[in-house]
Amino acid sequence: MDHAGPMATNVSDIAMLLQVLAGADSKDASASKETVPDYSKSLNQSIKGIRLGILNTKDFGVPNKDALTAANDAVRTLTGMGAIPVDVDIPHARYTGSAGQVLFTAEAACFHEQRMKKSLDLFDPIIQEYLGISAFCAATDYIKTQRVRSILI
Repeated sequence: MDHAGPMATNVSDIAMLLQVLAGADSKDASASKETVPDYSKSLNQSIKGIRLGILNTKDFGVPNKDALTAANDAVRTLTGMGAIPVDVDIPHARYTGSAGQVLFTAEAACFHEQRMKKSLDLFDPIIQEYLGISAFCAATDYIKTQRVRSILI
C-alpha cells in the first residue's frame, strides 16, 4: 500500500525525522535491524563524487511536465555540486503501473473490508469505487501480479 514519507521544509528536519523513524521496530518484523547512523553528521559534507541514480522513465509513460521539470532542476543542482549522474534502467518497469493497481486495490480492500461493511458512508465515493474494483480481481490475477512484483523488487 502507498505510504507518505517524511515531509519537511528542509533537509535538517528530514534528517531528524529519519533518525527517529529508521531502524529496529519491535512491532514490525520487516524493519531493519541495522544500526542507524547519525544522519545529521552528513548534512554539511560535500556530495562530490556521489553517484546520483537517474531513472529512465521511458517505460513509465508520459511524465507530469512540472514534476519532470523539478526533477531535472534538482539533477542540475546536484551535478553542479559534484554528484555524478548515472542512468538507471529497471527491467520490466512497464509492468509497474498495472501490477501496482491490482496489488494496491486488493490489499487496500482487504485492509478496509470491515470498516467498509460497517461505515461505507465514511469513505469518499471515489475511494469506494477504487476499492470496489478489487471485487473483480481474480485470485489468479493477484498471484500473477505477485510474481511480477517479485521480478521488479
